[in-house]
Amino acid sequence: MYGITKKDRKMIDKKIKGQKDFLQSFSMEIGDKQHSMLDSCYSANLNPKKYFAEMNNRVNSIFEYTKDAGLKPVFVTLTAPAKFHRKNKKGKLIIDPSDTAKALSKIWAKFLRLKIFKHMKTDTGHNLIYFRVYEPHKSGVPHMHAMLFLPNEYILKIKKRFYKYFSDFGTNKKAIDFKYTFYNKDDKGNLTGGAIAYIMKYITKTFSNEDSDTTDDAVYWYIKHRIRRFLSSRTLAPLILYRKIRHDFKNMENDYLYITKKYQIGQIQRLFNDTVFTINRFDPSTEEYDDVILYKKMILDPETPTTDAQEKAFLKYFELKLNRTFGKEYTEMNYNRLMPNYYVNYIEDDLEESQEDILYQIISDKQYDMKYPIYKQAQNISKPMIVTVDGIDAYSFSTIQDKFIPIIKVPSKMKDLQLLNYFRELGNTPVDKLNLHHYGLVKNECITRGLVQGEIVSLNDYNMEFNNV
Repeated sequence: MYGITKKDRKMIDKKIKGQKDFLQSFSMEIGDKQHSMLDSCYSANLNPKKYFAEMNNRVNSIFEYTKDAGLKPVFVTLTAPAKFHRKNKKGKLIIDPSDTAKALSKIWAKFLRLKIFKHMKTDTGHNLIYFRVYEPHKSGVPHMHAMLFLPNEYILKIKKRFYKYFSDFGTNKKAIDFKYTFYNKDDKGNLTGGAIAYIMKYITKTFSNEDSDTTDDAVYWYIKHRIRRFLSSRTLAPLILYRKIRHDFKNMENDYLYITKKYQIGQIQRLFNDTVFTINRFDPSTEEYDDVILYKKMILDPETPTTDAQEKAFLKYFELKLNRTFGKEYTEMNYNRLMPNYYVNYIEDDLEESQEDILYQIISDKQYDMKYPIYKQAQNISKPMIVTVDGIDAYSFSTIQDKFIPIIKVPSKMKDLQLLNYFRELGNTPVDKLNLHHYGLVKNECITRGLVQGEIVSLNDYNMEFNNV
C-alpha cells in the first residue's frame, strides 16, 4: 500500500535502527538517572511520542490563540491534479510523491499571496494562521489537509477564491473541500469534539502505533519520500526558543501560548545567534525590570583541562562518524590517516571555536600519525570590552584606536518593551548629560508604535532647552 515495497521496509527499518543505536550510545547523568541523546530527540521517526506531544501542544496553542483573536476554524482539502496520478507500464508513479508534495506546497504559497489575504491582514493585524498535513492516497500520491483560521466576514469570500483558484490549477472540484462546520460523532453516534478533534484525526494517522511492533505503511511513506508530517504558519514563538526554555514554564496551563505572547511584546528575546535567551521580569526587591537569562549555550572552555571521560566521548563520537561514512572495516584499517583529516573537515562546519581548541589538543596528544597535517587551527578571537555609564551610555573599547568609542543605540531596531524602558531611562537622565536629538528620535519612534501619546516633532525643533521639547 502507498507504493511501499518489502525492500523499502527493510531499508528504512535498518536506517532507523542505526540512527537510534547511534543516539543511544551517548548518555549523560541528570540527577540519579541516565539519559541518552535519543531521550532528547524531537524527530518524528526516532522519538514519535515526544514529537507528537509537542505537536499536540502546538495545535492546542494555535486554537487558543485564534479563539482569543475571534477567528473561526475552516478545514480545507486539496488533491493533486490528474497528471500527478499517472503511472508507467510497471505500475509506478511517473512523478515522485515528494515532487507532488512540493508542487502542492508551491501552489498553496501562491494562493496565500492573493490580495484578499493582504486585505485581511490590514483588518486583523496579522497574517493568515494555519497548519497543514500531507496524507497519501493508496496509490502513494499525496493530498493536503489544512486548517485555516479566518474572521467570520472573510469565510465565504475566501471560499469563493479557493474553489476558483484550485480549479484553475487543474484539480477536480469534487476533489477539493472547504468545510467550516464540524459535527464529529463517536461510536455511539453522539456529537463529540470539534475542529481540533477533526484535524487531529488526520494527524494521528501519520504516526506509528506505540503499542505495536509493526509499522504502518503510511509511516514508511513519509520516511521514504522525506515528506513532513506537520507544517504551520509562523504564529507561535519559534521552536528553537520554546524547546530551550519550556522547562521554566512547565507549571503553566498553556506554556507555549504564554511564551509566544511574551516573545511578541519583546519580554523574551533571542540574543547572540540564539546562544542566549532572556526574559524581562519585574524584581520586587529593586522595583525595577531586569533581564534574566533563561538559557545560555554551554561552550567548553579551552583553558579548562579535559577529563578522560570527555576525551573518550569526543573520540568515540568521531569514530562512529567515520564508521557511518566509510564503513567499520575501512575505518579500522585507515584510522590513523582518516582521523585527523576527518576531524578537521567536520569541525569547520559543526563545532564552536572553543570546542575546536579542545579537540585539536586531544587529537594532537594521541598516537595518531600526524604526517597528515591539521589544516585548520582554532584562532583566539578577542571579544570587545563593553562598559555602561549611568545605565544609559554604552562604550566599546577599540583596540585599533586604543580608546573607548560610544555604541549608538538604534531605536528602530529595538523591541517594544526594550524601547519603552530605554525611553523612560532617557527621561530620568539629567539634561546636561542627555543628547536631545537622540531623545527626540527615541520619543518619535515610541509615538509611531503607539507606546506613548503625543505628536511627532521634527528633530530640528529639539534644542538645549529641555522645557521646549
